[in-house]
Amino acid sequence: MSWRPLGESQPSAANLALGVVLLLVFLIQAGFNAWQDWSSSRVMASINTMLPDFCHVLRGGEQVEVSATELVPGDVVYVKMGNKIPADLRLVEVSADVKFDRSILTG
Repeated sequence: MSWRPLGESQPSAANLALGVVLLLVFLIQAGFNAWQDWSSSRVMASINTMLPDFCHVLRGGEQVEVSATELVPGDVVYVKMGNKIPADLRLVEVSADVKFDRSILTG
């Protein structure tokens, strides 16, 4: 369309150059978007592997092991040293020497 706008019988070379430049910009942008989507999906997949599969919770007055995907609001989660945190939690009771490794979030 840039090379022969409105059906001109004698299009100029500048119109052809403009058409080629627009096509190159389109292809470069499409390639960049594809790479960015691929990179984002890899990052999200790696974050999902960091989540624990199971955790210990208090349900019905008993400590049971459930899948981390089955946690619901109100569950009391037992966390020991070295455990991965299965969800956003509110700490109710902790020892005096509790420490957190937040390097995964802050880099």
